[in-house]
Amino acid sequence: MQKASQRPWFKDTLFVFIADHTSEGRGRQDLPMKSYHIPMIIYSPAHIRPGTVDVMASQIDVAPTLLALLNASYMSNFFGQDILTEGRHHGRALFSNYLTVGHAEGGVLVELSPKQTSRVIDLNTGKVIPSGDPRAAPALTETVAHFQTTADLLKSHRSAAQR
Repeated sequence: MQKASQRPWFKDTLFVFIADHTSEGRGRQDLPMKSYHIPMIIYSPAHIRPGTVDVMASQIDVAPTLLALLNASYMSNFFGQDILTEGRHHGRALFSNYLTVGHAEGGVLVELSPKQTSRVIDLNTGKVIPSGDPRAAPALTETVAHFQTTADLLKSHRSAAQR
């Protein structure tokens, strides 16, 4: 950054540093949340004040957040959201590993695994939430809807904006 700061383009550049999940997330059937906690740093001292945003988000939220920071108008094909606006009020993460997809929101993690198996987990305790718990069915339905919609859009070659 020190070298870059000497360049004429530096003051008008938005730098983004983001990690990927740890190796503990690969090759497993479950989604260990701690393995998916990653930092993202957005740096543009001439345009963005220093601060911390501590909301649940995922990598699909990076593009909408950056486009909002750049004040770029766009037609969205993203299921992600701007972390600095909607994300502050609707924190959630969609993520996956080789075998499982997941959706975490409202203190609940839903894992959809091969052979149509699923688990609903309380993020505070790490314990499986039984199917009779009132949090289980709505969380499972929303998670299936996210991933089924994505699959349907991919199969039909449509965009999210054409839904």
